[in-house]
Amino acid sequence: SILAPCLLCASLLTFLHMSSMDPVPKQVENNAEAAKNVGLRARDAANLGVMMHFFTEGVIVGSLPGVFTGFLLVYLSLPANIVLTAFGLAKLPVTFSFFLGLVSDCTPIRGRHRQPYMILGWGITSSALLFLAAMSPPAPYFCLGADGAYDMMIPPCNPEARTGYWRFVLGIALIALGLAVSTAGASGLVIEYAKREKDEVRGSGQMTIRIVFMLGTLCSSFLQGFGFNGKLYNGTFDQAYQLSIQSYFVVILLLAVLTFCLCCFRVHELLASEEFELDLESDVKSSDGLVSNISLQEHFRNSWKLLSSKNFFCVAMFFFWQVCLAQVKSPALTFVGQTWAGVRTLQSQVANVLGIVMSALAFWAAKKYFLHTDWRKILAVTLVATVVLDAIPQLLTIFNVVRNQYFYLGEHLPEVIPRAAASLVQDLLVVELADETNAGLVCGIILSVSYMADPFAKAVSVQVFSLFGSNLSNVMNFVEDSTAFRGEVALSYLLDMALNLSILLLLPLIPRQRADTQRRKSEWSRHMGYAIATVLLLTLALLYALLVDFAALVPDLACSKFVGGPGC
Repeated sequence: SILAPCLLCASLLTFLHMSSMDPVPKQVENNAEAAKNVGLRARDAANLGVMMHFFTEGVIVGSLPGVFTGFLLVYLSLPANIVLTAFGLAKLPVTFSFFLGLVSDCTPIRGRHRQPYMILGWGITSSALLFLAAMSPPAPYFCLGADGAYDMMIPPCNPEARTGYWRFVLGIALIALGLAVSTAGASGLVIEYAKREKDEVRGSGQMTIRIVFMLGTLCSSFLQGFGFNGKLYNGTFDQAYQLSIQSYFVVILLLAVLTFCLCCFRVHELLASEEFELDLESDVKSSDGLVSNISLQEHFRNSWKLLSSKNFFCVAMFFFWQVCLAQVKSPALTFVGQTWAGVRTLQSQVANVLGIVMSALAFWAAKKYFLHTDWRKILAVTLVATVVLDAIPQLLTIFNVVRNQYFYLGEHLPEVIPRAAASLVQDLLVVELADETNAGLVCGIILSVSYMADPFAKAVSVQVFSLFGSNLSNVMNFVEDSTAFRGEVALSYLLDMALNLSILLLLPLIPRQRADTQRRKSEWSRHMGYAIATVLLLTLALLYALLVDFAALVPDLACSKFVGGPGC
């Protein structure tokens, strides 16, 4: 606990050191000339910090769902609706990606728009991980049986275990804040590289980044499957030979500290003077003939102008409602896998690995062969294929036709693959929507739109499924396994599936490809009504999500149907 603020102070000192550095070191005086035809390459040692950022981000993002399930849902035995609410709250800082991207664009530190924010972000993330690693968890909620697994048929041994989970959620929220800060810088840098790529290969650098990110999530699945797979956390192995929750955070902390160091010394970013020289040679100038620093006030005006575009409004609405419809999930699905199919951490991570490998192969194929494929077709094919693929094991498990942990695909495939396809389209779209001076801004707005939809979807989800007759968040209903309850679970899954398929109706909102994006960008109108509607929708969605989420944290309100409880 003492080391966490010390590490944060160290990152702040490094951040301030960047502010006082000579803006044009001798070793990079000729970077502008070298950067004319250079894209983002994984083999370049100068880009190691960028690659490590996305790899470690993949490890952390891939770890969080398993950590929430293993610790909150199993170890502390919190109701599923509370776990969903806590997960939404923990990711809340990412909704401010727009502001972070804006600051990264308009506030360089001695000529550097991206690297200082990557350093600061990883300092915050490392400090949060150190805080979690030093935090002592309470004893588990349920008693342990002779085999080391939980005995749910007797009264709990530690009913007070559920009371302190907010500290865990706070630590995860700080991790999300650090990732949001560092990603604002890293994503802006990646888009700047992409804007310099030739048309025929534009987007290949982003595909490389996505593959690196998926590699990180793949490593997190192996770490969870073989290291964080003890019986205390929904695993199958003897806990004595597996990582505890604290040890797991220590492993990720070491990786985060390494990333912090590489971001300090291995990030290749053009300085403001070099960008100016490069832009002059390519005849890319702003309205006053310069591309150097833009004031914060000017950036807000540009933001409003961007939001006033019909083209951008349609894209923003697509990603907002796509995330909403995809993330309205029945809380019953968690227990369908855990209790009925008997899925444990290892089997869950095998399914996750399968989804990650398929997504990584899809990114490689997109980079190699499908950079010019219709974006709508990519989304439609992946969505329909994964929904159909997932429906068979889900329904057979629910109705007790086949209940096998290896047959059950779980929640991973219908989430990972469509999300990867949406990320692919989003990356390619942002490059076309962004200009030379607002890469971080455009990326930040799109990310904020998507992330603001996530807590809103979680809040709506727990409310919608609380209307079902039985409590879908109560594990004891799955232990009893009545025929009537199976019907309710099946109905909740069919509603889940229908919402996913309804995303197909949103596809006309996005352009088909690059040429269509540029046509919309130049021909479609602008009106302040689009900006007002976007800001109003996002504000109301965020306030509604916060209302539901914070109400769920109040013990006297946590049982109400408003927050997904059984009713008080």
